[in-house]
Amino acid sequence: MLEEPFTHEQYLDSFREFINSEENKENIEKIGADVVLFGHNHLQSYAYCGNTLVINPGSCGQPLDFDPSAAYTVLEITDDGLAVHERRAVYDVEGVIRRAMESDMYGKGYLWMDMVFMAIKNGRDYFGFLFEIAREITASKGESGHFFSNETWVEAHKMFKAIYV
Repeated sequence: MLEEPFTHEQYLDSFREFINSEENKENIEKIGADVVLFGHNHLQSYAYCGNTLVINPGSCGQPLDFDPSAAYTVLEITDDGLAVHERRAVYDVEGVIRRAMESDMYGKGYLWMDMVFMAIKNGRDYFGFLFEIAREITASKGESGHFFSNETWVEAHKMFKAIYV
């Protein structure tokens, strides 16, 4: 799902299967809650695991499901129980990027912000590609580890832009 667009239904099917795997089912049951909220993967989703509703409300600004509109979720308590309403909102992505590029932060973190800008324009996760390039650079220098020098990041960013931009 990192390489090409997928439907929300395809992702939900995969998410439901993952959430209900034996290992996850056991861990979710240990939490002992009616509703579990989580985030960080930027993919809006929800599923029941037994009686527990598991929700990732989405990402207002950097969804990674090939849809750049902001994703958010409304959880409603009804007479019949809980109702999940997934929503999307179109916003001025180019305007947000323009304002961000005018900030002091852009001058200090342009490399990472360029990656974020690409992600919010396309709704695609490019970060893994940048990390892979950085790992290849360090390996070619005989270096190892998870922390890369600023020079490696700059070199990786240049190579990334030559390939993906």
